[in-house]
Amino acid sequence: MTVHSVYREMLDFLATSPSLQQIIAFKLSAASQERLEELLENNREGELNQDEIGELDVYELVHHSMIRLKAQARMDFTLMMANDADRKE
Repeated sequence: MTVHSVYREMLDFLATSPSLQQIIAFKLSAASQERLEELLENNREGELNQDEIGELDVYELVHHSMIRLKAQARMDFTLMMANDADRKE
């Protein structure tokens, strides 16, 4: 089984036990962003081979996973800040 670099990038990030703020701020590396742009351009032109289609699917999985993680982190961070404000009053 091949582990795509973008998936490994996400796993490596999550393995660091990032803070809520780090999760919210997470962005793919410049190299991963460039590769995604290349895949999307080739997809628009109908020039993806099977391996590239699979790679693009992994990018989509990582994107959707991070959207969910960031949304949860934002909610948790907002709740944490509200609780801190209540304690200070």
